[in-house]
Amino acid sequence: MKDTDNTSPVSKMDLELEHLESVTQGTTRLYDGAFIRLVPMPSNHPDDPLNMRSYRRTLAIISVLFYGAIAIAMQQIMASFLPVFMLEYAGLDPKLLNNPGGLNGVLAGRLGPIQGGAGGPLPAASGSSNPLAALAAIPGAQPLSRVNFLASFPVLMVGLSNYFLIPLAVTFGRRPVMIFCGAIAWTACVWAGRSTSLSSHIAARCIQAIGAGAVESLIPLIVQDMSFIHQRNRAIGMVWASQGVITISLGIGANYIVSRISWRWLYFIGAIITAVSWLMIIFLMPETRWERSPSELRGEKDDLDPTKRRPDIDYETYGRPTPWSEFGFFRNGGVNAKAGLEAVVGIMSSLTLPAVIYCVIMNAVLLGISLGASLTATTVLLAPPYNWPFSSLGLLVIAPFIASIFVAVIGGYLSDKTTNYLTKKSGGVREPEAHLWNFIFPLLAGVVGSVLYGVGGTLVETVHWMCLLSGICLLTFSFLTVNVQASVFCIESYPTLAGPVLVNVSSFRNIIGFAFTYGIPDWVAGIGYLKTYGIFAAIIALMMVPLPMFFLYGKSFRKWGGFANNSAANGVKN
Repeated sequence: MKDTDNTSPVSKMDLELEHLESVTQGTTRLYDGAFIRLVPMPSNHPDDPLNMRSYRRTLAIISVLFYGAIAIAMQQIMASFLPVFMLEYAGLDPKLLNNPGGLNGVLAGRLGPIQGGAGGPLPAASGSSNPLAALAAIPGAQPLSRVNFLASFPVLMVGLSNYFLIPLAVTFGRRPVMIFCGAIAWTACVWAGRSTSLSSHIAARCIQAIGAGAVESLIPLIVQDMSFIHQRNRAIGMVWASQGVITISLGIGANYIVSRISWRWLYFIGAIITAVSWLMIIFLMPETRWERSPSELRGEKDDLDPTKRRPDIDYETYGRPTPWSEFGFFRNGGVNAKAGLEAVVGIMSSLTLPAVIYCVIMNAVLLGISLGASLTATTVLLAPPYNWPFSSLGLLVIAPFIASIFVAVIGGYLSDKTTNYLTKKSGGVREPEAHLWNFIFPLLAGVVGSVLYGVGGTLVETVHWMCLLSGICLLTFSFLTVNVQASVFCIESYPTLAGPVLVNVSSFRNIIGFAFTYGIPDWVAGIGYLKTYGIFAAIIALMMVPLPMFFLYGKSFRKWGGFANNSAANGVKN
């Protein structure tokens, strides 16, 4: 009786959605009564990644998550050693930071003898109360902006890399491109560890960033290849949340390695772990590229038995999966140069879509602000009155680790619950704008985090260092959660342009964010922590202003952007 009651309204809704889909991307029906529909609709082919056996999917996701977490952790951890590299390229032994007085002794010019290093007095660096400004004034130091290239240029390279990684993944498949990224990531770690000049070190970091760039859009694209839309917040959220576990594992030990042995050994150890993750990609990650029709992307299949949620896998026609079908190169479409070129067109055209523009700006600002906090926090903690021992700086990664837990819970699990609940309330019709509710809390967290970080970096005589770390935690949570929501929102808004919109949402933000990262240490050195991060708090608050407009006119924006579905998207569905 229940099925009979649902037949008429569902059929009417199907007719309405069929007309709606002709002009609007992203609108689909997620619920049939109380049952969740599978969107996109799997095919009957055993090689379809949506038909992958559950244990195979789990192993594949673990392999890409581990690789992505290692690659990004190496980028973030090394970027936090600004005081170390300022001393290294001033001709001083970074182990001076182990001396009694730590950074304070260096800045005051009181350099006692250390094991294996130079000793003796040095002219005072500066009388400035701003430790970053004082660090830049060490006699013989390279310009702060040049040493900061070790952190800022990789951000730019991560962004630029995806403009060719995604078209290559469309042309050749996800698997060969991921293996390429892994190979250059661990070899560049070795290069960085063996570098003999600042220029060589910067170049190695940039090449390493190309390999790490896969985590920005290629890995989320692979994860969405294997997941349905009602699971994507959780799936893509895990991409970013998993970084916290790896970062805290590497980060706590990183300062002991740098302070007791050498910063070079951190690269060598990172190269070994990255190589292990690369081998996991080779042996565990299958090809996930799969082309779907627009109707399949909406969760529809004309010849599907109405009693079934998905087609039966046709082993009789296609045979069972083999090692070659799962792990071979150029599978599921061969080498498709035309699709790769169309992906480039899709990337360029998707930059005109309002949802993509908005998400790019949010991501870029939050990336720059959160990374800027990581760059400038260590100098404050090493200086008076906090006076953290250099070997204890690894504890700084506890803040991102805590943030990553909340990203998994709030940005993943609860976000899926929220959007699925709103979809049910709207009669089962899924509108991408349901994800906009999930932006509000992380943006507010970013405002509060900026204020706390500015206060903690300035009022060091009156507030506890937990104020600084709380700011970092909230900024990291804000950035990572908004990144998850932006990726899912844009993928659902323009499902036929999943790869191109991910490039812009996750990568173009790095190009804009580069400007923030490039300038933040100099801004902090010039006007201080409180003024700099007070301005950033206002900028994050300002980014909340367009949200009501997208709530009201988001569907109209998607209709306006329908040209992309008819032109650039035709060959880039995969």
